[in-house]
Amino acid sequence: MMHVTIDRGRLRIALSGWDWFLTLRRGLAFPIGQIASVRLSPELGRPYGIKMPGSAISGRLYAGTWRWKGHKEFWNVRREKSKWIAIELTGNEYDLVVLQVEDPTALIDEIERARRT
Repeated sequence: MMHVTIDRGRLRIALSGWDWFLTLRRGLAFPIGQIASVRLSPELGRPYGIKMPGSAISGRLYAGTWRWKGHKEFWNVRREKSKWIAIELTGNEYDLVVLQVEDPTALIDEIERARRT
């Protein structure tokens, strides 16, 4: 299970259950100021690079960290691409975070409101 919250100027992604098991992470957190952009991302196909650590079932599930030539991404998505959001970061260990959330439009709006304050 994954919970995304905004608290004290930070975006927090808490992982438990299967999400924790598949990604081998309890969560991520980063300052709102490091978010360069956030958008719906059904066009993304799959992560590229070496999975370290993480899990993948081609076309069905991508969960964990992918690295390639100095680029680092975190993915936690299943098959429902219409619920995928991409968060591009600057000044963070991750360059991109791709998540599947229940209500992507509401989360994008919440992140954009936090970025403006």
